[in-house]
Amino acid sequence: FLLGIVLLIGAGKLAARLRGTDIRSRPTDQECPICFLHYAQVNITKCCNAAVCTECYLQVRPQKDKNTTPCPFCNCSKVTVWVAKMMADSQIRKREAEEQRCSSPERE
Repeated sequence: FLLGIVLLIGAGKLAARLRGTDIRSRPTDQECPICFLHYAQVNITKCCNAAVCTECYLQVRPQKDKNTTPCPFCNCSKVTVWVAKMMADSQIRKREAEEQRCSSPERE
């Protein structure tokens, strides 16, 4: 099992198994919506383009039940991923604007 994971990471088919952080340490870090930790490299689901860290992906999709595990975000019958590219400056600005909008108190 572990050798298979190492081979997938080495081939660029799965993001590296990195230690997540509670806060974003670099502007390009992305948050996993399952564990809420930030990572320098994440996977993206092919069905709905949701970010997921490798640790959560491995828990969601056990090796023995490869073809029947649904996506935890959109419930697609087969969850598969690709490694996310580093965020561009425009994507970082868009995310920051959305986070600011969501954290600002609403006016009455």
